[in-house]
Amino acid sequence: MKRTDKIWRLIPLVIIGLYLNYKFIKDSDNVFILDLYVEFAISFIFLISLIATILRDKKEYKLTKSNSSFLPTIVGLLFVLSFFVTNYLLTARDKSPILIQANYDGGFNGCGFEFREDGTYKFFNGSGLGVDYFRGNFTIKDSIITLDKSDIDNVIKSKFLAIRPYQNSDTTRTKIIFQINDKHEIEDKDFGFIVNEDNRKIKGSW
Repeated sequence: MKRTDKIWRLIPLVIIGLYLNYKFIKDSDNVFILDLYVEFAISFIFLISLIATILRDKKEYKLTKSNSSFLPTIVGLLFVLSFFVTNYLLTARDKSPILIQANYDGGFNGCGFEFREDGTYKFFNGSGLGVDYFRGNFTIKDSIITLDKSDIDNVIKSKFLAIRPYQNSDTTRTKIIFQINDKHEIEDKDFGFIVNEDNRKIKGSW
């Protein structure tokens, strides 16, 4: 077998493998429904290419008895391993337990926060077609949350948030997170994030 044959078996695996890892990282915080179909299609092409490469490598090994025949297969399997490692590292960003989770339901559109115990937050803003994620750090003191930025996707326009109690007419009690200014005044009383989960250990909290 010519050396160029092995190179041509490697080229598609390397190109597709690198592109897939790039897509996994790039789309991890920007999920669009069409991107999911694209990633599935590319993953399927990579799988077919890997299977074809394994079969060709086995055929070459039978003729040459050289372990180097499986170099393309090894490279392909290393890319498979890299996919799992990439996914693990991306998932590990949200490993810390949720401290507070709140969201705003706008019907077709929606947005919300996940504040975690390690001092990081994830803000999502999306619709039925996809969702964008924005990450950063925060500090919390009593009911005041301070973000590391004051502008997030043109939705969050203040770095200060306040957790306020709210009671519906049916006596249901809950909490809402509002954006506030540096004087602790609510910026927009009609736009708040309903707190669905609050795991803070506060004396007398409800």
